[in-house]
Amino acid sequence: MEEDFLSELRTLVSAMLDNLTPRRVPVSRETWRLLLPLALAASAVFVLLLLVAKIVTHIQRKRHTRKLLEQFGRILSEADAALGSPPFVARCVALGEEIDIHTNRRENSKLIAMLSYKVAVSTRMTAGQAALCFCCALVADAGMLDLPRELFFREILTGRERRMLRDQCRAFIYHLDFIPSCYLEFFIGTCSCRKENMDGSGYPEGLKGAAIPVLARIVRAAEDFTAMTERKSWRYLGPLSGRAAVREMRKSAGLYDQRIVGIIEKLV
Repeated sequence: MEEDFLSELRTLVSAMLDNLTPRRVPVSRETWRLLLPLALAASAVFVLLLLVAKIVTHIQRKRHTRKLLEQFGRILSEADAALGSPPFVARCVALGEEIDIHTNRRENSKLIAMLSYKVAVSTRMTAGQAALCFCCALVADAGMLDLPRELFFREILTGRERRMLRDQCRAFIYHLDFIPSCYLEFFIGTCSCRKENMDGSGYPEGLKGAAIPVLARIVRAAEDFTAMTERKSWRYLGPLSGRAAVREMRKSAGLYDQRIVGIIEKLV
């Protein structure tokens, strides 16, 4: 009796499992004839959307570049006039463009220089000091020209390559032989100290706080803000918004002069 009951139970459970198991339904030729055009149409629409997205991105980038160059031209005219239109200003612009090409960073020197100039003006510096800050920011990475160009196309660097990048902050001076001696002190102080940190953990001298020249503090903040908002990196999946970049800089109070970060926050 008990065996009969268990046998019926197994039969019942087996029937239930058979009903739950999905069965493969053959697709007829008529169905394939209907699905194939739909799949091809969907693929064509997808490709078309990708093409439209690329065109829109290209147009936006061209507009952004045009606005950037217009703004840069206005600031360049102001800086040039503040210094009395010396020929070295144009040389700074040309050297900045050469650095950008070598390091594979489009318009990087212009973006840093414009932001540095705006911050300098907001700190109530004289027009001449703000103009010098603008010029220093254009050529701050001149030492990069001595490094192999392929270095700037890699996502991950070795320890030796990172040390090479650190050492370039001293090599800029060999590219600034066109700077008048009366301004050279500003360029040396700004370019050589722009990797120093407010808490003394930077390089090359480990300067701290007020010992770091104010122009160097401005260019340092402008460089890192530009890097976070304009380029992808291993740390951020993509460029950050201006507000997000400021928040990151606020978190790193030991690196940046927070008064300068506050000015950048108002500018963006």
